[in-house]
Amino acid sequence: MKSCTQAKIETYFVRFLAAVVVGAIAYVGAEPVAQYFQLDLPNTARWLGTGVLALAGWFATKNLVDFTTDCLDVPSAVAPAITSRKQAERPAPKRLPQLAKAPVPATFVNVGDTPHVIKSSKITATVTKNDDASLVVSVVVTGVSGGDFKGNHGVRASLESVQGISWANPTNAGGGTRRMEGRIAAGANHQQVLAKLQSVVERKGA
Repeated sequence: MKSCTQAKIETYFVRFLAAVVVGAIAYVGAEPVAQYFQLDLPNTARWLGTGVLALAGWFATKNLVDFTTDCLDVPSAVAPAITSRKQAERPAPKRLPQLAKAPVPATFVNVGDTPHVIKSSKITATVTKNDDASLVVSVVVTGVSGGDFKGNHGVRASLESVQGISWANPTNAGGGTRRMEGRIAAGANHQQVLAKLQSVVERKGA
């Protein structure tokens, strides 16, 4: 039960008790007063006077419920409604348009009629395009010892770790020169594959 409603009920109950008490006092005190003034008080007049005084006591305590009446006249939803209206009237903050963060692509390589060459001091990779849109990778390695070429972290292992290139077995051209042939299938992400190939060539051929 809401506080205002509960206060009003309690106040009405107190007013009712006050009216009953006033009526009881009037009923009990009516006979001694009549005897004092040597009056003949009929029973009907005694009850009528008691009712009038009780009713007067009821109206005399009316001011006790004025504050609860005012409280109940205020709708409970007024405050939230005003708050919502103020929020609705408040202009929305202007937001600056955010530019889409475009991914930074690798250097675009267009392998067309002219071969694409990736070169360092010891490794040269030449990329050409086939008629079926696949790419052929030809790698020439010079000035590298057999251990540096064949080792676990050598040139050959590093080249073969580039995903997207299918390699054939390397050939020894003599004079410390070795060749590797590979193929990048059509439809593969050529730009990504060539970027990784360039990284290996520059790192291992320095």
